[in-house]
Amino acid sequence: MVNPGDEVLVPDPGWPNYRTMTICAGVRAVAYPMAERLGFLPDLDALEKLVTPRSKVLLVNSPSNPLGIVFPPGLMAELVDFARRHDSVPPVRRGLRVHGLRRPARIPRTRWTPTTG
Repeated sequence: MVNPGDEVLVPDPGWPNYRTMTICAGVRAVAYPMAERLGFLPDLDALEKLVTPRSKVLLVNSPSNPLGIVFPPGLMAELVDFARRHDSVPPVRRGLRVHGLRRPARIPRTRWTPTTG
């Protein structure tokens, strides 16, 4: 999914081990803001400006850790659209937890990888 020198977009504030995991993988963590003015949800405009050709993974964590903020379904759809626009890596189809229930992810085919925590 990633190679040394690639970038992983991680939430800020976010679980500190996300950064540690990127270091262990030899990739660079690029923090995207979870804006207080937006209720500690991702700032999509700021996120857009952080993407480079080396960006390979968008880490999405909802409910967020450590804040516990649950991303609204509309925002999750926008994040998938964001990933679609930035066609970089093969898709990962993992289970998503929605309101505590585990179900298969229905992520459209994209080369970007939305991941869930």
